[in-house]
Amino acid sequence: MEAGVPDVHSQKPLYELRINKAGLKKVRLPPVVHGSYWLIPVVSAYVDVPSHRRGIHVSRLYKAIYTVFNELGRLDHEFLATLASRLLETHEESLVAEASFSALAITKVGDSEYKGSRRIYAKQAVWRSGKAVKYSAASLLVSSACPCALEVSEYLYGKPYTHNSKMRVTAVLKSSTSVPDPLELLDYLASTLREPINYLNRLGEARFAMEVTSSPMFAEDVARLVVKSIVEKYKGSLGVDGVVAVRVKSVEPFHEYDLEVWTSRSVE
Repeated sequence: MEAGVPDVHSQKPLYELRINKAGLKKVRLPPVVHGSYWLIPVVSAYVDVPSHRRGIHVSRLYKAIYTVFNELGRLDHEFLATLASRLLETHEESLVAEASFSALAITKVGDSEYKGSRRIYAKQAVWRSGKAVKYSAASLLVSSACPCALEVSEYLYGKPYTHNSKMRVTAVLKSSTSVPDPLELLDYLASTLREPINYLNRLGEARFAMEVTSSPMFAEDVARLVVKSIVEKYKGSLGVDGVVAVRVKSVEPFHEYDLEVWTSRSVE
């Protein structure tokens, strides 16, 4: 620091209370190519603030994000661990640092379509003591048909009438030891669920409608399927405190409101 320039952030605050976390939210970074994906990312970074310090050094947080991103050139859990360590280096009296990124994950599917609604998220909270908590999350859209309308209409009218729903499915894995890369989790969700299709000719549209109505699911069914599948795939790889949480938000075509489902299970 230049001699004589006051360090206002290090001054004693009027009220000496610890701040749990303060930092930068949604710092935009350049697109990144990761395997078959184009990632459009934003990064967030936080540290705690001791009771005797007035505030954080914002420029140091931004410089840490910029420097680590340019050093590694990618977005994964190594990037987050390196960034969290750098945040603690720049704020010597902070006890915990939190680094996260979210990204729109665009990929080409087949010869005639791009998937543009897939999303990923990852976070690490790292304590100066060495403790860490890691998160990986993935999210995509799912097409489904209502089983209730299908069965009731066939019972009443002898024909299977129903409606389709578009659901946003998000799965989060948490562990203090190891979690998979969020793109791995995203690919697994995509292989398990039926996503909307952007390019459909008439024959393809009829086939897709048949497939959706042949296996109708409530949002609750989708949540159970995702939890069961993830527990089976990652059992034994997340440590003793591994947890999966699933959120399903269904856009209801017959109602003004949406339907939301949450559930979680341990993954030991």
